[in-house]
Amino acid sequence: MRFEELLQDPRASFDSPAQIVNSKDLNKAQKIELLRRWEYDVEQLQAAEGEGMDSNRNEGEMLQKLIDALHCLGERPGPK
Repeated sequence: MRFEELLQDPRASFDSPAQIVNSKDLNKAQKIELLRRWEYDVEQLQAAEGEGMDSNRNEGEMLQKLIDALHCLGERPGPK
């Protein structure tokens, strides 16, 4: 799969943020970009939940996994 396709929805292609970190097919910059996109998506879902939309996902737990994955790559969470 091409990187641009992965970037559209990282959650659809990877089971966990750790899978991105451990991928041998991606360089560090690509890993960071995918994790940041996933982080943005989770934050948007959390905002939607705060506005009363239902979700079956535990976004808080996923956000922590994303933060941990970014730390593994020497990055800080949040937009750059």
